[in-house]
Amino acid sequence: MSSVKRKHQSLKEKSKKLKNTSNQSISVIENLSNELFFEIFDYLDGRTIYMIFSNLNHRFQQLINCSSSLFKLTRSCLELPEKYINDYKQMILIKKSQIFSIDLWMSKRTDEFFSSFTFDSLFINLKSIVFIELSSNVLISVLSNLSYLPCLYSLTIRADKLQDLTNIYQLVLALPKLKYYKCSSVSTVGPISIPMAIDDQFNTIAYLNLLHCFTFDELSAILSYTPSLRHLKFSSEINLTPNFAIILPKTLLNLSYESSLISPTFDEIETFISNIQCKLKGLTLIIRSRDLNFFNANRWEQILQQYLPELEIFSFQNCSFINSSDHYELPIYFQESNKYNSSFWIERQWIFEIRIDEADFYYLISPYKKRWYQNNLHQQIIYSPVEFCKSNQLIIDNIDRDGCYKLVNLDIKHALSVSSFYHLEITEEDIFIGILIQILDLLPELKTLKISTFSMNPPKNLSNMELSALLSIKVKSPISKVYLEEMIDIQQIYSLMNLCPHMEYLKVGDIDNIEIESILRTIFKKIMDDGNHYLRLLCFTIPAADDKLIKKLENIINTEQLLINFTIQRAFDDVYIQWKWDT
Repeated sequence: MSSVKRKHQSLKEKSKKLKNTSNQSISVIENLSNELFFEIFDYLDGRTIYMIFSNLNHRFQQLINCSSSLFKLTRSCLELPEKYINDYKQMILIKKSQIFSIDLWMSKRTDEFFSSFTFDSLFINLKSIVFIELSSNVLISVLSNLSYLPCLYSLTIRADKLQDLTNIYQLVLALPKLKYYKCSSVSTVGPISIPMAIDDQFNTIAYLNLLHCFTFDELSAILSYTPSLRHLKFSSEINLTPNFAIILPKTLLNLSYESSLISPTFDEIETFISNIQCKLKGLTLIIRSRDLNFFNANRWEQILQQYLPELEIFSFQNCSFINSSDHYELPIYFQESNKYNSSFWIERQWIFEIRIDEADFYYLISPYKKRWYQNNLHQQIIYSPVEFCKSNQLIIDNIDRDGCYKLVNLDIKHALSVSSFYHLEITEEDIFIGILIQILDLLPELKTLKISTFSMNPPKNLSNMELSALLSIKVKSPISKVYLEEMIDIQQIYSLMNLCPHMEYLKVGDIDNIEIESILRTIFKKIMDDGNHYLRLLCFTIPAADDKLIKKLENIINTEQLLINFTIQRAFDDVYIQWKWDT
């Protein structure tokens, strides 16, 4: 890292600390070089900057008053001191033209604060405003003045309960320059009674995020004002009945629909998609439902091809709660046809995953992203049909520790009834090695394993019979690539090499540079003792790695003849050692 970059990084860290310690930081600010000084405006609240520099020397006075210095007013506090509130008021009154954004919440004082001044045309640089928990009366009063702002591009409204949505939307949709609007509320009171737009009522909104209740008739009325809309995100608690209607702008490219409080059926979602009469490029659906048809790859393929032929990005998430008493098997035809590996999915590079978080199952379809085992220096990434046919991944976040032995078995079997899996990621910390063995035994087609860490000590709630049953499982997994994010003991490496005898690539994270020499010797001794001719690439993440360490490791390998035909390289904190076996 160059000296200039180091100075910039140091400045960023200092600037963030200034937010709550402005008085103690004056001496630090005075020592900052002039050419780096402007960067603090990107990291500090406007009041903090103003109060630090307003009483300093003439050079800083010029800086504060410079028209190119714009302030972000950002504060969220339950009990904000009266002095701070007065400082913000004073700054807004005398620095209107230099305020870039306002995002202030003062608990019960927010209404009083925003009622103390008026937004007018002097706010020539105000581009973004966030209103949090304003009462409806004050909010409507403030919104009525926002039309005077010459460059207000972004508006966000957040409240536990919104009232008088009709007036709120009439005022927001009339803003002349608005590009982004987000409105979120836990509950709403009253309908949105606005008529469909006529030609002279259109606005410039391109990004619309509506996280509150409405009917589809109300949504259609809102959308009639937004012919420039390109991104729409909304959530709804209403059922998607076959008779609903929605009119979407023809310019719409990305649509996100979230339904976390109801349980739509696949037929309802199909009806919803069939009503989208625009050329969507991206579609995101987040729902909670137990309809088994959501797992049917063939049905997804049919409706997406028929109704959204130009779709480029498709993201689907379904969260389904499952407990030990109602694990169920999917229909047999799913097991044969539900592989998400037809040419339709391969050409679009959309993949299928399941995430297990205790009793919650998340079924995911998403665009393919490069994974950890494709980040090493020596592998050329080729997106071949063969690779996509075997890209399905199972992710285990949390395991019910009270009944882990029985439930893991049921959970994995349920996942396998949906699809086969070739990649496994376990983020659960300190998972017992016996449970890991059980999981690997249930997934015989795995190619890669990423695991946070694991423990050799069994859980206290595991009976002797269960423990014996787990440890009696003999696993020789075909896994070829393993990533252990945190190594606690070298015995973990031994265990992984025993469980995965065909391992070709081993990555270990968070290694101290003092330990690496001993670890290397131990691994290569294990390789020689086992006669292992599969493993040929090691990667260690060493935060203190530098060229000096690389040279030292190279000398150790040569001097002690640990390897003969090898290369050692460093990419940031990752150290790669690759070798070839004599044939």
